Amino acid sequence: AEQLRAEATEIRTSIGAEPETIVDEPSPPRTKTAPGLGAAEKPPAPPAVARAFETEEPTPAPRVQPLGRLKLISLPSRTATKELGPRLDPDERAAAPQITVGDGDDEGGWVSVLDPKLKSGPVAVDATDTEVADGFHEPSVMITGTDDETAQALAAAAASADRDRLLAARRENPDDASVLLALLAHLGDREPALRREVLDEASRTSTGRALAIALHELGLLARCGGDALRASALWARAYEIDPGLAPVWMPLADALAAADDLDAAIELYEKVAASSEYDDARRAFAAERAGVLGRDDTVVSGEIQPRGHGELARAQELAEAGDLPAAIATAQRAAEHAPPGDFAALELLETLYLESGDVTAASEAIGRQLVVVEDPAHKATLWRRRAKIYRGALNRDAEAYRCLKEAHACSPADPEISYQLRVAAMVRGEWALAASLLYREIAAAHHPRERGALHLELALIYEERLDDDAQAQVNYEQALAFDPSIPAAKLPLARRYEAIGRHDDAAKLFEEAATTARPADRAKLLAAATAALAAVADRAARPDVALQLERAEASGDLDLQLDLAHQLWRLEPGHPRAFRVLANVHRASGDLGALSELTAIRAAKASTTDERAAAWLELARLADEVGAFEQAARAYDGALVENPSHAGALDARGALAFRLGDYATADQIYRNVIAGESVLGEDELALRRSIIAETLRRDSEALALAQAARVLAPTRRDVVLRVQELATRMGELDVALEAAHGALELVPLDDDEAQIATHFVVVDLLRQAGKLDGAIAQLERVLREHPLHGPALEQLAQLHSARGDWTAATRYLYQLVPLAPNPALRAERLYNLGEAVLVHLGDPERADDIFLRASDLEPTHQPTLRRLIDVYWRADDPGAIVEVATELGTGGALVATATPTLARALVAAALLGDTELAQSIGTALGDDVARCVAAALGELAERDGRLQLGSAATAVGELGRRGVVDLHKIRAAASAPVVAALANPG
Repeated sequence: AEQLRAEATEIRTSIGAEPETIVDEPSPPRTKTAPGLGAAEKPPAPPAVARAFETEEPTPAPRVQPLGRLKLISLPSRTATKELGPRLDPDERAAAPQITVGDGDDEGGWVSVLDPKLKSGPVAVDATDTEVADGFHEPSVMITGTDDETAQALAAAAASADRDRLLAARRENPDDASVLLALLAHLGDREPALRREVLDEASRTSTGRALAIALHELGLLARCGGDALRASALWARAYEIDPGLAPVWMPLADALAAADDLDAAIELYEKVAASSEYDDARRAFAAERAGVLGRDDTVVSGEIQPRGHGELARAQELAEAGDLPAAIATAQRAAEHAPPGDFAALELLETLYLESGDVTAASEAIGRQLVVVEDPAHKATLWRRRAKIYRGALNRDAEAYRCLKEAHACSPADPEISYQLRVAAMVRGEWALAASLLYREIAAAHHPRERGALHLELALIYEERLDDDAQAQVNYEQALAFDPSIPAAKLPLARRYEAIGRHDDAAKLFEEAATTARPADRAKLLAAATAALAAVADRAARPDVALQLERAEASGDLDLQLDLAHQLWRLEPGHPRAFRVLANVHRASGDLGALSELTAIRAAKASTTDERAAAWLELARLADEVGAFEQAARAYDGALVENPSHAGALDARGALAFRLGDYATADQIYRNVIAGESVLGEDELALRRSIIAETLRRDSEALALAQAARVLAPTRRDVVLRVQELATRMGELDVALEAAHGALELVPLDDDEAQIATHFVVVDLLRQAGKLDGAIAQLERVLREHPLHGPALEQLAQLHSARGDWTAATRYLYQLVPLAPNPALRAERLYNLGEAVLVHLGDPERADDIFLRASDLEPTHQPTLRRLIDVYWRADDPGAIVEVATELGTGGALVATATPTLARALVAAALLGDTELAQSIGTALGDDVARCVAAALGELAERDGRLQLGSAATAVGELGRRGVVDLHKIRAAASAPVVAALANPG
């Protein structure tokens, strides 16, 4: 009784209450709700904790449990006699004071549950308190007061409890949340290391609410340590395990709001605002946060909503009504009209597609968001969501794995993404990637035990999957350095030490492993320790050359290493350590002969096929390095003879054959290579096989393999371009066009040359497919970004010419003229423009001006000179015509001129009396001279000036009299006005 009074006084003082004087006189009758009872007799649980426990269905508690429920801090002594008596040790039961308890309303006492030896003096209790249910006890005493006072009372009672009993109770009942809370309240902040250890153990062994509480507490520790990402992940997992755990809601809502997951954050803030387990201030804050996050400041009252807003609401209504097809169609329209950066419609589409079971369409909805999003963290979230969709689908593990790799590339520091990617890599057998991800997890781990466990897992990967015993040894040692109590690391490390001759260390680890091993294995381990100690003693009795060689290697004494290696090789031919040293020497000197001899001995002495294959690989790599490719090929073949499935030998032999152009051998090798075991990625392996198939003229197989590589690596532009090239060559224009468009999307935005080149590839494919409109649209895209791009303008002119749109064609031809790099090319482009204007637009005046400009730029341009004869004919300038014709004749280009143009030049030469020129033109015209001259004279029938019919007829008549032309034939071919003019010259 004196101890109970002291405890009550101390606790009431610690919570700020006025200590009461406790006398020996019997207390007046009090009920459960009577005020004034000492806090040590019945400190209640905090309101939030109490309500959380009250929501659970009461279940009968076995009498042998060391602790009752937290609310039951004290019991009537008669109940304690029946309930707590069996719990006490015999010594404690004998030492405990015996209190006689009467029947009915007789005075009894109260006994502390935390320490059953503490009992009060006699007190009067209500008759209703004398009967206690066998299975479950209602609280015997209720403490009145504020929530803070009762919480402090509970903390004080927990702090004074027996730690060993609390720890034992938690281990016996790992899923009991009340025991965990009591233990955490007892520890407080006084022993953070023990508290962290308890939480780590609870996170591994507990389930249900106890696990959620442990994760919540670990999240608080992570937040205090500045690791917000880990804290967020822990709270999310705690909420997923137990959504009803109220303390998680507020910090998780803050973390979700910081990560822009506003919908989930608003939902949690609303739960906090509606919960009675938070105080008024925090509920008001949560309600305010929910209102702020749910308000869109971009929407003004009275503003006309965008079209997509109404369609989105309609889609949601249709989805709630169960009409998924209509909801999907409406959401599609909402996505098309959504403003930039608004992904609500796409997210709804994703949800609807998932509800309908269309995983591919849901993934495409996420892909449409990925195209627009630029923030790496947001991209990582989307890729992770896409991976989650694929993981839930059948036979879509490869897509899920690629999505996780993309998510990890966007956010390498995200621990959850790293963990998921590591698990996927281990499932797929990509152990090198799993090892690298484990190193990231080790760097992010905070507790030494966690780091030790990760190092152990990494050591097992190196030992069992990557065949790297040396690195496995390093990780085993690091695991034990972080956590010396890890039993799983000791036995494999002991065997490794035994294999490399460190028998003293092996003996120590064998003995330590025996202490935690099963009784059936203990004798074997102790025998191994004894054998290791015997080896140590034997080695001490005689010189151990292998050990001396190992020490020489550690010291870096090369001369001593070589001497000891020769000694060891003579003593034990084929010894692996001596072989390694001697092989390194021969490799450094390039002595293939000596290395071949060593390799043959080593392969003959080796006990396993892997060791023999490794020896041949050493020789093959040296031969490959020094350029002895034939010998390297034979050595690789020797390794494959020893182990046909050796992944390293297959890769190296295939790479050598591919490099040497031995495609038949490379094809045979790569057909036997398993994608998951090769050093090449699956996409690179498929691409290499595609190149080999193309070289062997198996185009269909080459295209199929290239398409497979593209599926495996959709972001590799070289793979996409290969698909396009192969499809173009095979005439698969639709496949080629799709690949070319895909390649265009993969070109970096700052690589203008690659962008333009890819555009022209698409244009060429569209032209081959006869899709001229699409080709024109593609070229116009180029012009929007590069308005003065000459090749694009030139191709546009050609395409419009092919379509017969000469107005557009001449427009682009005109734009091409000033872009010519030299006058000759500018004159050529002017000539082409003039031809289009003259022939297709029928505008001779504009054409004449263009031809004259071309002549000014390049006076010797023969096509332009030929057109100038017609220009000057229309300009009534016979002198200029004769001058141009003379220049053409001097250059030998007169014969190639069109016959009507030559006839006009002949008439002009006749007018100027240049008989020699006229005769050369007549010779060029040949038999057509009479017809052409008659036609040229007919063009002058309605003209006056220097070129008129009368004077021209007189001049031609003079040529006829000189025998240059035949006037009779001209009259026969001429029209009536010409005949009349010839008949009456002058």
